[in-house]
Amino acid sequence: MYLSGGGDWLKVDDLLAERGLASMSDRCGIASYGANRNPGTLVIKMDHYEYRSPGDGLVVPVLKGGIAGAEAVAAGLSTQGFFFADLAIGDRAIAADRLEIRVVLADPDQVRVLHASEGVARVPGYHPVVLPEVAVEGLADPITPLAYVTAAPWLIPHGLSVPAAFAMIPATGRRVRSFEQAQIWDLVLDGWGDLQGTVTGLTNIAPGPGQGAELMRFLNRRWWDRHENGGLLDEAARQIISEVEELIEGSGRPQRTLDFLSERGCVLSLEEAYSAGSRYGIGAP
Repeated sequence: MYLSGGGDWLKVDDLLAERGLASMSDRCGIASYGANRNPGTLVIKMDHYEYRSPGDGLVVPVLKGGIAGAEAVAAGLSTQGFFFADLAIGDRAIAADRLEIRVVLADPDQVRVLHASEGVARVPGYHPVVLPEVAVEGLADPITPLAYVTAAPWLIPHGLSVPAAFAMIPATGRRVRSFEQAQIWDLVLDGWGDLQGTVTGLTNIAPGPGQGAELMRFLNRRWWDRHENGGLLDEAARQIISEVEELIEGSGRPQRTLDFLSERGCVLSLEEAYSAGSRYGIGAP
């Protein structure tokens, strides 16, 4: 694989070798359908979990790919104020024809960081799985990378009978409605009992158009304050997140992907997850 730089095509493996870093084919592939598609998120995670580069600098190759018969749907709420995504596979009423993803090619310590950031080995948290087949642009054959799937219920916003997809994650042949994060918040606030009043009482954010976006910014600022200054999440943010999680738990739809993949022997043990290597990458046979 090559990169375009200064008018020349540069071989990626040559650039990695110059830095003393793992080659493309020696890395573990991790299919990313949510926040891990964002380079800024990866930088934050590597810093927060004290990534140790084996060579010169932080380098994370990322390739564009797609999963047939999959969707990225809203599940629980992160402490950053965003609804996080779960992967829906094996449910024809929900899955799109093709979900666009990114495949992060991680060295061993980057695998550790991503596992830690996704709550592997914690309850609740994501479960490490192997995806049966993922197409990657530029490769003739599909690969079988790792991914993360939660056991948490999928969020069913007020007025819908199926989970909400994320508009910012492209898909073709989509079968469920897709929304921006702030729109999902508005649906949640409008439809769930006294939540709107609780939010106004704790934050002074008035009900009405834009309340979801304002609340999302409020929670995100609290997360950054905690991230930069240490300490605990403040009481208002903690109470809002806890109440939303309880509402999702009580009215969400049980997810099916974990069972679907478990039946096919695709759910990894912790030992398998933490020893994952290039057998899940682009060089695997």
